[in-house]
Amino acid sequence: MIHDPYRSRRFEFSVRLGFESVRVRGATPAEAIVAARRQIAASHPRMWDVIHTAPSERFVVEPVSDSFNPEPQATGSGQRVV
Repeated sequence: MIHDPYRSRRFEFSVRLGFESVRVRGATPAEAIVAARRQIAASHPRMWDVIHTAPSERFVVEPVSDSFNPEPQATGSGQRVV
């Protein structure tokens, strides 16, 4: 079994598409975009098709807290800090 340290952790992200901005939780920015698509589409049902077909590059994803670190850092003891 492959262990992914980010799979079990959840981070809070601020995701923006155009003028609409939402806060969502996810393990990665990609998961945050999926959650943001659902949340934005739920609040703007007439724009559902536009929201779900928008390329991921149109979404601006920013971590809310400093706890999100996309690259685990190596320590001197040979262990990786996540």
